[in-house]
Amino acid sequence: MKHVTAEEMIDFVSFDRIDPQTLANASAVTTHIRTCSACLRRVNAFQMIYDELKDRGDLSALPQLAQAVRADAPAPQIIELLQTAVREDEY
Repeated sequence: MKHVTAEEMIDFVSFDRIDPQTLANASAVTTHIRTCSACLRRVNAFQMIYDELKDRGDLSALPQLAQAVRADAPAPQIIELLQTAVREDEY
């Protein structure tokens, strides 16, 4: 498998629907991140922020997260971008 794309990562982490394509994607991503530490780091960073937003019950920063992932921003940059978005929403 090629490296995990932004769309594959978003589908994998959000897993918001169950259909044959989503299940195939989840299987492919799981297989790939077992041997690719770069993709594993990106998926973990995305998962951490997604889970935090979901736990807060506020996914309003999700478009910013998806945009950063699609732009292939490095994990620390994604985390900083979303921490800033979450802080701004608290005020």
